[in-house]
Amino acid sequence: MRRQHTPPHVLVAAAIVVGAMAGALYATSRKHTDAQQYVETTARLTDALEASSRRIAQLEAQINNEGGNAAEAAAQVNCASSSASTSPFARSDDLRAYETDLPNEPLPQNLLDAVQRYAKNKEIMIAFANDVMMCTNTKTCWWNGGNVLASFLDVIDTLHISNYLILSLDDNTHAYLESRSAHYVPFIIEVPSAQEGSHPANQISTLKYKTVAGLLAKHYSVLISDLDLVYIQNPFDHLHRDADIEVQSDGFSTDWAFGKLSGVHDPEMGWGGGGLYVDVFTLNVGCGYFRPTRATIDLLMRVYKRLAQAKAWDQQVFNEELSLKPLKGVSYRVMDPHVFANSKTFWKSSRSRYLPGLSADDRNAPVMVHMNYHANKHERMLCLIDRYHHGKKSACDQIPIKS
Repeated sequence: MRRQHTPPHVLVAAAIVVGAMAGALYATSRKHTDAQQYVETTARLTDALEASSRRIAQLEAQINNEGGNAAEAAAQVNCASSSASTSPFARSDDLRAYETDLPNEPLPQNLLDAVQRYAKNKEIMIAFANDVMMCTNTKTCWWNGGNVLASFLDVIDTLHISNYLILSLDDNTHAYLESRSAHYVPFIIEVPSAQEGSHPANQISTLKYKTVAGLLAKHYSVLISDLDLVYIQNPFDHLHRDADIEVQSDGFSTDWAFGKLSGVHDPEMGWGGGGLYVDVFTLNVGCGYFRPTRATIDLLMRVYKRLAQAKAWDQQVFNEELSLKPLKGVSYRVMDPHVFANSKTFWKSSRSRYLPGLSADDRNAPVMVHMNYHANKHERMLCLIDRYHHGKKSACDQIPIKS
């Protein structure tokens, strides 16, 4: 009878059994310094390895036997290995089931052509803009006036960032971007009917998720950028690229951004009445780097589908889908709140780090400041541009904490 080769998965699983048992016993032996205990531990290790070898031989014989059931034998090995190993080290990338399909509607060809033209190393900064961002009608812009889009483009030009693309949502914005020779593409798309009547900023934000998911499916990495922020350095030079997504926090300290442990104590319960929990701020999707992984696409499509079905704030939905539901392998990095700063960090919680400008250490300069905590967005953008790009060190010193 021809000898059958042992299936690789059986050998791998058996090796896991041996390795896990050996590791556990070795770890135990390290805790003891007494010579007798060390000898006893070594003996147990030898016995365990011999037992594992005998079991592997039995399973091989069962598989090679004509009446043997290979599937049953493999299942026994898998069962044994699962009891000896721990799940945090298991790789489930190939096994996880995703809730959503890949985007099935093709992106507009003009968008794909523009992304291919402007992307650098398959990375592209994407921003959405309409005439509200130019404040042509002061009744529609909520930041006390000022052309936010113009200031954003000024910064992009100053830093010589070339791999960006503005998705222009109306004719007035097309014309303005054309006059600036900006990298843009007309992008006329309907806001989901469920979001009609919501805040204009929220309506624009709902468009990004499916669009970005479609670009990720084309193997581009996307840096989503709101317009009400000022880049002080090129953000692509300060990304880690070690997670599916890398996102700014609304937290205004390292504790609030990365999470801090807090505790509760219930005296009525006595010794066992306490516990710890984590306080952490939500992530801000106005500045986030998204890598083209299946997990990232699934997350964005889940957000898109919820926004298409019911009126909601997109940032809240994003954080819920990321943190309050099974992650299915999504990994994320929170951007350093002093590097990718929000306006509360800059003007309040860490004010002494940046102001006054003449005495501040330039090595502490952030990469970006996002005006998400203040109503007078454009005023603060202009002072940051003067401070960091025009050399007027004291330009932001007199800007108060409060809007």
